[in-house]
Amino acid sequence: MRFLVKLQAILSEDNDQLQRYLDFNQVVDDTLPTTQDGGVFTLAALATQQVLFPKVTNGKYLAIVVWSGEAQYRVNNIGSQLLGIKPNPATTPDPNLPYQKTAQPGLVFCGPISVSAPLTALWLVNPSSTTPARVQVAIVGEAA
Repeated sequence: MRFLVKLQAILSEDNDQLQRYLDFNQVVDDTLPTTQDGGVFTLAALATQQVLFPKVTNGKYLAIVVWSGEAQYRVNNIGSQLLGIKPNPATTPDPNLPYQKTAQPGLVFCGPISVSAPLTALWLVNPSSTTPARVQVAIVGEAA
């Protein structure tokens, strides 16, 4: 299985809409991962859900996309630090800028994760007491 990811970071300053590229444009071409697992989850308000990935034993790459609501996640241990993700809302300060007219999903991408501390467990948490969260998770790694 070939796993190909392209990461490119672009910064934009609101005052003059000047775009600046960070100093990296990295393509990760990894032929070692052999399978993937994950799915789309709807988290009820104040819910905590463990994400099971029975097809993967040691996760090497993790991608989390928050389509709506807000989500938090913990990796490898239910007691580990809680990290949060949320979509970037749509803003329209300038009608000529198409990338600000639509909301952008929240995104986390990690990898390659080392074999000395692979991804073995993942928990998703919805911190909102009223709004459900729609989250997509993909885990790529060694086949179980």
